[in-house]
Amino acid sequence: MFSEQTPWLAPFELAMSRDRPNPRVQVATVSPDGVPSVRTVVLRGVLGDGSPWFHTDARSRKVDHLDSERPHLAMVAWFEASREQFRLTGRGAVHGAGAPGPWSALRSAAWARLSPENREPFFGPAPGRRAVAPAPPPSLEAPPATFVVVSLCVDEVDWLRLGPPHQRESFRKVGATWLVQTLTP
Repeated sequence: MFSEQTPWLAPFELAMSRDRPNPRVQVATVSPDGVPSVRTVVLRGVLGDGSPWFHTDARSRKVDHLDSERPHLAMVAWFEASREQFRLTGRGAVHGAGAPGPWSALRSAAWARLSPENREPFFGPAPGRRAVAPAPPPSLEAPPATFVVVSLCVDEVDWLRLGPPHQRESFRKVGATWLVQTLTP
C-alpha cells in the first residue's frame, strides 16, 4: 500500500506523548572508516515533516561522523508505556550557528530551554577529553558555536507493537510517497 502522508508520524508522536517528556533514544552513526558507533541521546522533538531532532556538542564524534561523506543516522526509540519500538533510518544533518531561518530559530529555542547547568559544558573542553576545570563562560545567554541541533531525514521506519498480538509494519519512502507493508513480527 502507498501513502502520500507520513503514515508513521502520528503513531510515533502518540507513543512519545505517552512516555515521559524528552524520551531517551539510541542513535547510531558510521565513522568515515566504516565503524558504527551508538549512543543514547534525549529526543527533543519531531518536526511536522517527521524529522526527529536532538541537540549535542559540535565537537562530538557523532557530529564528525555526520559531517563525513556518509551522514547515515539510525535511531531506535522504545516507548515503555505503549510497548512500541520505532527504528528510523536516514540521513542526519547538523544545524549550527550558521543554520538557515527555521533551524536557527529552533536552535535558539532549544538553547533557551536548557538550564544554566546544562549550558555550561558547551563552553568547556570537548566531549571525551580529559576532564579539567573549565574557565567560567563569558555569558550563558546566547548559544555558542559548539551547540548544534541534529535532525534525521527519515527514509525508513520499522514499527513494532508488542501485543498480544504482536504487530509490525515497515514504511519506506519512495520519492515523496511512503510504501507501507505489514510484516511478521
